[in-house]
Order: sequence, then C-alpha cells, then structure tokens
Amino acid sequence: LAARRWSTAAIRRFRARGNEAWAALAELTRLRANLGFAQGTQGAPGASATGRSGRTVHLATEAQHLAERLRAYGLGADAALAELIAARTLIATGRRDDAARGLAAAGVARTLPLEVALFHCLVSAEFAALEGHTGRALAELRAGLAMLHARRGQLGSLDLQTGAAALGAELADKGLRQVLDQGSARQVFAWLERSRAQAFRVRPVR
Repeated sequence: LAARRWSTAAIRRFRARGNEAWAALAELTRLRANLGFAQGTQGAPGASATGRSGRTVHLATEAQHLAERLRAYGLGADAALAELIAARTLIATGRRDDAARGLAAAGVARTLPLEVALFHCLVSAEFAALEGHTGRALAELRAGLAMLHARRGQLGSLDLQTGAAALGAELADKGLRQVLDQGSARQVFAWLERSRAQAFRVRPVR
C-alpha cells in the first residue's frame, strides 16, 4: 500500500514538472505494486472470480500501454519489465496466447539488466507451468538462479543487490513448490539448498 501511495504521488509531481518520462517510470513502480496486491488478493474471501479476472485483464492492458510509452521515451529495459508484468497477469487468468506475445515482446532474458532478466525467467517458468511443462519451468528457474550467481558480484549498489536477492528467493521458492508437488526427495533437497543459498547470500536491509 505504501508503494502504491508513494508512486501515485510521484506520478503527480513529475507530471506537474512536465517530465513525462519520469512519470512513466513512476507508473511502472505503481504497476509493480498493483501486481503484488492483485496476487495477494487472489484467494481473498468475498472477491468473485469474475471480478478478479476483470482487474487482472485491466492491469495487463495498462502495462501494455505503458510499455509502448516507455519505448517511445527510449527506456527499453523498463518497457520490457512492463511487458513482463502484463504477461504475468495474463498467465494468472490462463490467457496463453496473449501471455506468449507479452513474453516475446519483452525480448531475451540474457540481453536485459539483471533484475528484469530474473523477472523474465520467473514469468517464463510460470508460462511453462501453465502449459504443463514442469521440466521446462524448472529449467527456467535454474537458469535465473545461475544468472543471479554469475552477475550478482557486478552490482555495486546495496539496493540492487537486495532487489536481485528478493527475485532470487522467489525463483528458489517457486522451484521448491514445483518439486514438492512431484514428491521427489532428491529434487526437494536440491531446491532446499538453492533456497538456503539465496536466503543467506545477502544480509537483509534494516
């Protein structure tokens, strides 16, 4: 809620100064906050499936329009992140074809900044799971964790390190949930170790 409130205030201030590019970046922050809020209310009591689906599709449309504007401002990596947000929301409602187009529009993970690339791996894994390809989903999650391991040392900012670590923890958690459903003790142990590695690699910010 705080992220949504502050990003909305930032949008107003940047627009008041005539800085539409930074206003668009603030909108991207608000979209990320809205995505987290939407996922947190997926199973909320009293919320109908139709209502949740409508909000999700609206969020995806908003993200796609924002991606176009960000590209126009020359902010390609941020546009890719907006496309991935759109794809993730569409995956949540089972809209396979639309989600696939969003993933394709975002580009190739390895060409993106680390945080966006990790999010790409996460969304790609969710898309593979939607299609029933558990092995491919786990491969995407492993690829994301390997990328994080290889590129984490290049991040000089503590904010960037902890942001990447949060996505790494989500990748590891999703992989663990996948293998728990399969019931393989060997894979569960391997993913538990990956989760522990992500949890203790970077100290939490206080």
